[in-house]
Amino acid sequence: MSAPKLDLAALKRIAEAATPGEWTAEEWCGTEGGWCAIGPHHEATEGEDYDDAPGSDCHARAQRDSVYIAAANPATLLQLIERLERAEALLRDVHCDPSYSITAELDDRIRAHLEDR
Repeated sequence: MSAPKLDLAALKRIAEAATPGEWTAEEWCGTEGGWCAIGPHHEATEGEDYDDAPGSDCHARAQRDSVYIAAANPATLLQLIERLERAEALLRDVHCDPSYSITAELDDRIRAHLEDR
């Protein structure tokens, strides 16, 4: 059975809709049970509704983040890694260089572009 086709455009839209920033996973255990928070820390800004009731800013953000978390599941990430590994292997063959890495080349290009500014 083959893996489902990755919809890269949908994954990109989902990631762009998620809350930006460094994400963390934290777990608290208290007298009323344990729970975890996954995502970036977010402070309410002036005028922002921080209530978690349906329709609130907080609730809408949590829904977008939940879709992102569900989309970034192990099967999807493994498919993305496999595609990257296959692409890098193909590029190594094209460049006749067993140490070739697309990410290293992109880093070099970005660095050079920033230095030219």
